[in-house]
Amino acid sequence: MTRRLLVASRSRHKVRELQELLHLPGVVLVTPDEVGIEGEPVEDADTFAGNAEIKARYYAERSGMPTLADDS
Repeated sequence: MTRRLLVASRSRHKVRELQELLHLPGVVLVTPDEVGIEGEPVEDADTFAGNAEIKARYYAERSGMPTLADDS
């Protein structure tokens, strides 16, 4: 069974890079565009980790999917 993991980025390059780095057999990484999520979160945290958490929560709430985010 193939599972999907939402990557909190609209960059197909980043998704390909993460797919190679993570090597998660049976998991397909998808973007917000591919699951029909519009809009962007306001990234107003003081740290990269804080902004990544904002993005992950924003997209997870809108998609109902497990979501991976980074901010660097």
